[in-house]
Amino acid sequence: MITRATDADAFIQDGKLDVVFFARTLLTHPHWPFLAARELNVSQPETVLPVPYAYWLQNSAG
Repeated sequence: MITRATDADAFIQDGKLDVVFFARTLLTHPHWPFLAARELNVSQPETVLPVPYAYWLQNSAG
């Protein structure tokens, strides 16, 4: 089971997988895409979420 963004990214980049689903991970932590984007050093990680959620996370995540 893949739960870390870096692992998923490595599998995709290496061509070992075409897609990774994070259903269980998202059920337990709905803000996971934002944290994954931060872990992968995305320049604007809030862009992976809808605007209202991105605003809240951008202003509360230190």
